[in-house]
Amino acid sequence: MAKFAARTETVPPRLLPFPEVCARTSLSRSAIYRHVARGTFPRPCKLGTKKVGWLEADINAYIQNLPRQTYVA
Repeated sequence: MAKFAARTETVPPRLLPFPEVCARTSLSRSAIYRHVARGTFPRPCKLGTKKVGWLEADINAYIQNLPRQTYVA
């Protein structure tokens, strides 16, 4: 029986562009910046003079920590 070394590859962090963050969170651009200013949304990473991105893990954690709402019909 052959033994294989366990793979220990690490996946580099993925940066999400603004449109994808808006789509995943259902928040507008101005709402995201409002939440960033309040400290209730992850801060973006500056990628250039006019471009920012968010770590995918930060956005996933934000979504997971949103309060669950139950709607009664």
